[in-house]
Amino acid sequence: MMMRSRLAPRLLTLSPLDDRIVPAVLLVDDDGAQYPNALYDTIQDAVDAADPGDTIKVAAGFYDEQVTIPDDKDGLTIRSDKPYLAVIQAPLAMTGSKAIVLVDGASRVTLRGFTITGPSPDIDFGVQVTNGGSATIRDNLITGIRGATLTGAQTGIGVVIGGADGATGTADLFKNVITDYQKGGVIVANEGSRATIRDNTIVGAGPTDLVAQNGIQVSDGARAVIAGNDILNHAYTGEGAEAAGIVTADAGTLVISDNKIAGNQDGILVEGGSGVTIFGNKVTDSALDGIVLSDVTGAVVLNNRVTGSGRDGIFVVDTFNAVFVGNHVRNNDRDGLHVEGTSKNLAIFGNQLRGNTRFDAFDDTTGNGTAGTANFWFGNSIGTKNRAGLK
Repeated sequence: MMMRSRLAPRLLTLSPLDDRIVPAVLLVDDDGAQYPNALYDTIQDAVDAADPGDTIKVAAGFYDEQVTIPDDKDGLTIRSDKPYLAVIQAPLAMTGSKAIVLVDGASRVTLRGFTITGPSPDIDFGVQVTNGGSATIRDNLITGIRGATLTGAQTGIGVVIGGADGATGTADLFKNVITDYQKGGVIVANEGSRATIRDNTIVGAGPTDLVAQNGIQVSDGARAVIAGNDILNHAYTGEGAEAAGIVTADAGTLVISDNKIAGNQDGILVEGGSGVTIFGNKVTDSALDGIVLSDVTGAVVLNNRVTGSGRDGIFVVDTFNAVFVGNHVRNNDRDGLHVEGTSKNLAIFGNQLRGNTRFDAFDDTTGNGTAGTANFWFGNSIGTKNRAGLK
């Protein structure tokens, strides 16, 4: 779309106080009802006209477009004037990365207060931050990131940090609601990417045999802090895959803390990597396991509450030099804390392991540790156990 009038965009001016360049505020209104003097009726037109550091203020309305913030628009703020009432709707035919909003190399971008939505047959992402870009993404509703119906497609992600061919990005995701997506809520991918994911609500489709959804995925060397989120309803009922509230694969440094994780197939699934800290989470009603560590080195699992899992509360396999302390693991349908495979040099102490269906404590490793295991159990409150010497 073109400008609403022939007036030139307001130019940056000098402050009379200190000769600073003053950032402009650009107004966008799809029908002119809220901002009669708005020069733009699409968000992309305003982005194209903006200088670094400007603010784009968007009136309530429907904006059927893709928005791209390129690498010469650092410090741009794009915000809805009224929370959720400026709706960026995916076009039926999408181009480029097929993201509704793309931060393509620009740094310090802020995206706030929008509804960002599909569906669209072409859609891949709700928001993507890539090519070295960085963004604060907060207070948005990101929904309908799928085609007309849920399918087996392995795309349709609410927010992606990073991209194909090792592309990286950085983001702070804060107080967003992310729901009704095809494959996942948030992905942080590739070494050099990092994200802080705080106080969001991320809700999957619930039990389905169509696609193994994940709430948050961190992979391939990316780093993340995942804290204070509600992550719900990711459960695959088909064969050959598992869904998870949080899943990591060969990630970099991770902190997973104080999340409420409920109704997922696996609550927290950590595969590979080192330097993960998992503390203060409440993990409930997982169809399989509450917390899983597989082929992990040097993890700290501290003060989590895990209940109602269909299998084990905490399942540990082929994991080394990890610490498990202060966890409350109760009323899971198989074991409370289950250790197997080549796991070695685990320090397991101060945990409350009670009321689990088979064993509260299970360790079938062999070595020079407690009760002939390869690990060290002490100071725990344990009801039932597979080896009498576990304590």
